[in-house]
Amino acid sequence: MRHIGAAHPPRTRNKTMSTASEPDPYQVLGVPRNATAPEIRSAYRALLRATHPDTRNCTAAGDSDAALARVLKAYAVLRDPDRRAAYDLEHPSRQRPAWCVGASTQIPIRAGPVRWTPA
Repeated sequence: MRHIGAAHPPRTRNKTMSTASEPDPYQVLGVPRNATAPEIRSAYRALLRATHPDTRNCTAAGDSDAALARVLKAYAVLRDPDRRAAYDLEHPSRQRPAWCVGASTQIPIRAGPVRWTPA
């Protein structure tokens, strides 16, 4: 389909991003959302050693292959700063803010003195 008057076709959603049915890459790698690149890399390497076919037991090959695929896919999203930022925008954290932990779910409202001058 050719787009008249446009140099490029309209952008579509990146199909390599994870969907709601895929697991959270942070949970797959076992790192917090504010993890640094070296922390992500370290967690990835540890999981890669545990799930790689050359270093695991061959008894549960099917489950380990799926686990290895999940680890590789999660690291592919989190290692690239642009893809990680895009993922974070599409999937906001479900954690409650620090001020809200142990408190009610309402946002605290602060009101100062009101100054009213007649018009």
